Amino acid sequence: MADFRISYDAADGTALSSPISGEDYIEVLLARQAAYQGAHPYRFPPLLEWFVRDEDVDYVELPKPAPKRTTTPRVYRGAASIRGELKRVDAQLAAIGASGPTDRAAANLSPFARSKTAARAGRARFARMDRDLERYTALTRRRDQLAGRLAVAAAREKQSAANIARRKLVEKFPESRSAEEVSEMSDAEAFNAALLCGLLEG
Repeated sequence: MADFRISYDAADGTALSSPISGEDYIEVLLARQAAYQGAHPYRFPPLLEWFVRDEDVDYVELPKPAPKRTTTPRVYRGAASIRGELKRVDAQLAAIGASGPTDRAAANLSPFARSKTAARAGRARFARMDRDLERYTALTRRRDQLAGRLAVAAAREKQSAANIARRKLVEKFPESRSAEEVSEMSDAEAFNAALLCGLLEG
């Protein structure tokens, strides 16, 4: 690559003699550029990089690189935890379904009853039904979410267990079970083989 750097006089007053920051170094380059343009007014303005000198490297303090970003491995929620919450949601849904009045007369209370007492009780009953319906809807939505997450978590844990089983089989029987042979096993075959060999806890 061609070097277009401009020849210079070491005694031009812009030589570096002490450490400077990158921003101050830009000012030095601009001064060199301005001095050159003053001496050569009819030429195209040169690029700043043409005024970089080899000896400048010893004095320019470049910014320190940003610290390397550390990433933490993603932690997945276990299937057992999801099953526990799913069980609690089912219990709450069942409780809402069983919370209705057992008295037939109370079940027929209407906010439009002629009696003020009955109308008040009817409004309270309808308000409670509205709250139960909202809660039932929210719990049903949450249950659907948990069911989907449970399927994903169970599949992930099954795959992880199968991979551990394959690795243990290859480590335990390196001569009789090649990595290629073990990799061709289904997840169930690898898990059962490792279990029968006592490589996994049941």
